[in-house]
Amino acid sequence: MSDTDREERIRIRAHEIWERQGKPLGRNDEHWDQARREIEMEDEDTSGLQETLNEAIGSETGEGGNAEHTTEPAEGDRQTIERELSRGNQSKQS
Repeated sequence: MSDTDREERIRIRAHEIWERQGKPLGRNDEHWDQARREIEMEDEDTSGLQETLNEAIGSETGEGGNAEHTTEPAEGDRQTIERELSRGNQSKQS
């Protein structure tokens, strides 16, 4: 995520905090700091979750947890997707 995206998330969160607290005046820095901390915690949680998922996928396939791993969808999933795509194309042609 770019710094610009992160700053935008913080700005939006600070605004939400300001609104939740009844739009008080003069607490911009407090709201910004709280928003920054919340976003940092969310990013850490997301990073930790991704690491856990990567480790779980690696252990299921016998690969190391640090290896990047991508899997093809199960064949049933592929059939479902293709069927849904086909339905979408048929309805567009009608």
